[in-house]
Amino acid sequence: MIVQVPISNTLSFARGNQIHSNSVAIVTDSYSIPTADALITTIPNLLVSVLTADCTPILLLDTKQNIVAAIHAGWKGTLAHVVTNTLQILFNTFGTKPNHIYAYIGACISAKSYEVGEDVFSHFNEKFLLPAYPNAPILNSKRLLDLKAANYAQLVESCIPPTNIEVSPYCTYQQHTDFFSYRYENGKTGRMISFIGIAHV
Repeated sequence: MIVQVPISNTLSFARGNQIHSNSVAIVTDSYSIPTADALITTIPNLLVSVLTADCTPILLLDTKQNIVAAIHAGWKGTLAHVVTNTLQILFNTFGTKPNHIYAYIGACISAKSYEVGEDVFSHFNEKFLLPAYPNAPILNSKRLLDLKAANYAQLVESCIPPTNIEVSPYCTYQQHTDFFSYRYENGKTGRMISFIGIAHV
């Protein structure tokens, strides 16, 4: 769902210096910019955010402890299990229970539009035991990579109930008039922001 919402002047944004890694940072203010592709916070009115333009944004909420996380997962971060790393910090540092997590996988480039070379695809084939990967179609000698499925797999493998996971149906490449797409626009494009926070009223 895409909605327009007012941003109160009591809210602030935290963002990271995204480097396509599996690095996770716990943030307590909006001033520092950690080098990380996932941000976690427990601070009310602090929105953790990621910027994307084909990569996958994943938002997490611990409904019991009011902890939130925003994750940026391109193919490199996905391959490096940035979602798994984020969840492990939630589990080990904050005591989060998997069934208390709700996850949203946002709009990104879809499998039917994301051609990758065999070198990239083979790494995914080794790390993610998804039925679709070994049988994925080949288009122009390229494999088609499903970032949503790979990140969904990390959530499920970390024991997040499938009923707690929502996946956006949108493709940034196919629907490039509605979203920024790095691939469709050959790198000359903007960025979308995905954010999550706990409102303090």
